[in-house]
Amino acid sequence: MAAVYRIIRSLAWRVAGSVALVCAAPGIAWADAPYPSRPVHIVVPFAPGGPSDPIVRAMADKLSARLGQVFVLDFKGGAAGTIGTDAVAKAAPDGHTLLAASSDMLVNATATFKHLPYDPLRDFTFITQVGSLPLVFAVNASVPATDLREFAAYARDKRGALSYGSWGHGINAHLAGEWLLNRSMAANATHASYRGLGPLTQDLVGQQISASFGVAPAFAPFVQGQRLRLLGVTGQTRVPAFPDVKTFAEQGYPDEIFQLRLWMALLAPTGTPRPIVELLHREVVKIIREAEYQAVLANAGFELLANTPDEARANLQRELAIVPRLVKQIGVEPQ
Repeated sequence: MAAVYRIIRSLAWRVAGSVALVCAAPGIAWADAPYPSRPVHIVVPFAPGGPSDPIVRAMADKLSARLGQVFVLDFKGGAAGTIGTDAVAKAAPDGHTLLAASSDMLVNATATFKHLPYDPLRDFTFITQVGSLPLVFAVNASVPATDLREFAAYARDKRGALSYGSWGHGINAHLAGEWLLNRSMAANATHASYRGLGPLTQDLVGQQISASFGVAPAFAPFVQGQRLRLLGVTGQTRVPAFPDVKTFAEQGYPDEIFQLRLWMALLAPTGTPRPIVELLHREVVKIIREAEYQAVLANAGFELLANTPDEARANLQRELAIVPRLVKQIGVEPQ
C-alpha cells in the first residue's frame, strides 16, 4: 500500500504541475499561493564548517533576496551525511525543503552503507550541480616528508603506527586515504572518522592524526603557518593557490580514485512540481554566473558547473557505476 500511495502522490503532483498558473515575480503562482510562500529550508547534511559551507551560505542569501522569502540553512549532520539527506528524501515535495548535497552522500553512500534509507536516483530531483573541487593530501609538521615518494618511505617505516582522518565513513577523503596509505603504501594505517572538516583539521594540526585528505581552503592557513604540509592534489590540474604541489598522477599515482572530484549540488525531493524546479534552476544558475558569487566559489576552492538537471543526473549515474567498484577494490566494509 505504501508503494501505491507514493505512486499516486507522485502522479498527483505531476498533474498539478501541468496546470500550474503563470509565472510571477518574485516567485511563481502555485495553486492559490505564490512560491515560495514561506521560509525555505536548505538542509546541509554535515556540521558547519564543511567544504561547501561558504558557497551554500552565499547561495541562500542571494536566493532570499531574489525570491522574497528567507532561505534558511538547516545543518543536520551525522552518519557521513546520510541523516540529513534522508530527511530531505522524506520531506514534502513542495519546494520548501531543499538539499545541499555532495557526491559523498549521493554516490559513495550507496556502496558504503548496508541499509541506505534513500535512493539517490529515485528520491531526488536535481536543480543543478553548483561546483566541484579536488582534494589535497596533507600531513602535520611532525611528518618528515615533502612529497608522496618521501611519505611512502616514511609510511613503510612507521607501518601500523600511522593514522589518517576523514569527515565520515565512506566519503571521498576516507576512500582516497584508505587506497593511498593501506592499498598503495601498505602502511596499515588507522582511519579516524570525524563529524566535520573543522574538528578533523584541528586534530591534524595538533598531531593527533598523521595525515588526511581535505580541501585546500581549510588547510591553507596552517600550510602558510608551516603547521601542515601539502603533498599532493587529486584531479588533473594543480591547485592555483598552491602551484608547487603536484598532482597524484604527476607523482606516479594515476589511480582512478585520485581523479574523482568532490562536487556540491542543490536538489529537491522527487515529486517537486516542475515549475518550481525550473524556477530554482533558473535563479540558481543566474547566481552562479555572477562575478561576486564566482569569487565565493573560487575562495572555497570550487570550479563552477551550473549544469542542467538532466546533465547533473547523468553525472550522478556515471559515478554510481564507478565508485562501488572502487569501494570493493579498496575493501571498505559497508556499515
